[in-house]
Amino acid sequence: GGSGKTLLTQTVTNSLSVNNHFGGKVYWLTVARNPNIARLQSRLRKHIGRGEQLFSSEEAGRKTLINCLKNSKVLLILDDVWDGNVLQWFDVVDAPGSKILLTSRNNSVFDKVPSTVIEVKLLSDEHSWNLFCGCAFPGQDRQQLEHDMEPILAERVKQVVSECKGLPLAL
Repeated sequence: GGSGKTLLTQTVTNSLSVNNHFGGKVYWLTVARNPNIARLQSRLRKHIGRGEQLFSSEEAGRKTLINCLKNSKVLLILDDVWDGNVLQWFDVVDAPGSKILLTSRNNSVFDKVPSTVIEVKLLSDEHSWNLFCGCAFPGQDRQQLEHDMEPILAERVKQVVSECKGLPLAL
């Protein structure tokens, strides 16, 4: 958590070219650790514009969503997926060109479906330093900042950057 998966996904889905490619049919669900599948399916149905409906079972929800999305090229984002077994209830897009984009901190999730995995790596020490200092000391030139920084402050910055372990959100 904190490596920037959700932020990168938001950036992609907010792009005009992605929205145009899918005709504005970009749907986002945050799945989380212990999801209520029926509630998520109901929320997706509402996003599609068909109103909220509580389903009698996950399978009933899946079948309804398949019908709602039939022949529609869509991008379905499932964010923060912890368990790959959840995916069976959201295998609802079948039109040519449709995609499902998953984010997860658990690589085994991607074993459940054919997928292309793009791993978000942690920042290097140098990139971590740059990000932290860019936020903590905006507008400062890095070289000038390093030159002018008191040794005790420089040591504290190094400690903070080290504690953040390359996680952009923490930095």
